[in-house]
Amino acid sequence: MFDICHISHFFFYLAMQIKSDLSDFLCSKLLATPKRFIMKKQKRVESPRHYVIYTYDLTKTSSKSKKVRFVYLLKGRKREKGLVKKMCGDFLVPGCFIIPIRNDEEMQEVFAKWNIPYKRKEVLLL
Repeated sequence: MFDICHISHFFFYLAMQIKSDLSDFLCSKLLATPKRFIMKKQKRVESPRHYVIYTYDLTKTSSKSKKVRFVYLLKGRKREKGLVKKMCGDFLVPGCFIIPIRNDEEMQEVFAKWNIPYKRKEVLLL
């Protein structure tokens, strides 16, 4: 079975090959969830393969200091682990990361608190 480290290396390789907008491409085309795997929120079943992909855009954020503080929150600073690593997630490309579904609600609260525009997509890794 593949772990998140192998998956992130795969995406890094793909990111090096693709020249266009990587975040949108990876999240909308490559990992588009097949309709048979779409789960309604009422019947959410957590499994070891159930993840959420987040993309965010900081270009519309008001101040540069807010952008830097938000990136430090997600990625960490110096020896500190960021929020994504603490949630057992990994960055796929800049502006796009994946976390397990069990941490989805907490991450949505973070984006709402910081007022950052984002998109999310639930996926099952096969």
